[in-house]
Amino acid sequence: GSGGAARRADVALKDGRIAAIGSLSGPARETIDATGRIVAPGFVDAHVHLGAYLFAGRPYVPVSGPSVFAGADNVQVILPMMAQMCSMPVSDDVAAAVVRPVLAAMLRSGITGVVDAGGPGSRGVARAASEIGIRAAIGPSLADQWHNEDGTVVRQAEPERLLDAGEREGLRELGD
Repeated sequence: GSGGAARRADVALKDGRIAAIGSLSGPARETIDATGRIVAPGFVDAHVHLGAYLFAGRPYVPVSGPSVFAGADNVQVILPMMAQMCSMPVSDDVAAAVVRPVLAAMLRSGITGVVDAGGPGSRGVARAASEIGIRAAIGPSLADQWHNEDGTVVRQAEPERLLDAGEREGLRELGD
């Protein structure tokens, strides 16, 4: 929150939003005793590639040593893989089915909003977010520069054209 020390306080909600914080009294429709707990607003994962879960095929295992993604230093391996991932066709139903449990786990852990950084199946990902009830900003990958087969980075599209394509695709924020 504020960066200050933790403090004991009451929190009043009205219409799903924080209405007051402090030493509060008066009638309440519902009271929750959060003594000894931390009350915090939802957290936002501001850069996630939900489409990457379409390639998982197995549970995530944290890296304990050197790997392709440790430090992201092997560009010749990572960029072609990302290009293929971001451009593959995926049905809305498959994308929704794959990311629905991921979004549900995020919500259970306190993440109440996500910003998807682009990937396949954006309409299915948006549908799953809406069904789960997590706030989300979702759209197609808008990379304007990418690499050629030899690894050199070149402009692939003009940013204005990509933004127009994103708008046509239905780039939007779900929820508040």
